[in-house]
Amino acid sequence: MDINFDFKGDPVGGHVENYLLEKSRVVLQQQGERNFHSFYQVLFGATDSELSRLKLKRDVNSYHFICQGGTPRVDSIADKADYKTCQQAFKTLGFTPEQTDAIWRVVGAILHLGNVEFSSGGDETQIQNPKVVKNIAELLNVSPADVNKALCHRVIAARGEVMEKRHTESEASYGRNAFAKVRYDGDL
Repeated sequence: MDINFDFKGDPVGGHVENYLLEKSRVVLQQQGERNFHSFYQVLFGATDSELSRLKLKRDVNSYHFICQGGTPRVDSIADKADYKTCQQAFKTLGFTPEQTDAIWRVVGAILHLGNVEFSSGGDETQIQNPKVVKNIAELLNVSPADVNKALCHRVIAARGEVMEKRHTESEASYGRNAFAKVRYDGDL
């Protein structure tokens, strides 16, 4: 965001420039690469009670979506201090505590989404760790059944008929990753 000021220091105009969000980084990083800062900021900077409310542990290696690059800490980045700065920025921008909490709940839900594991029993794709689904559901304020259905099923419309079909294991993994990326982007 660029803000233009007059000679007295009063704002007189500005513009917002949008950047392409590299959504693929939410679910996959190359060796030596980190995920987006918000994930590390919450894990290293949130209080123990905040982490508990988000159903998170302070251990970066516990979350598949952020440990793939093998670089949880970078000497030049102060995640704990940056979390506090981010919290202050939310206040300065007029975010309510409820809005700020909703943002961190989405970040927490994405961390949990990366840990959802699928297995196939014949034609049936199942979620191996329902406790993770329960955490996601609580953070997103939906039922665990709805999360399970969203991750394991799809709706098909053909010739005016609408039917539900179970995902294969690979389709479920792809859908989980797509869901995480769209939640991080805020499109949903």
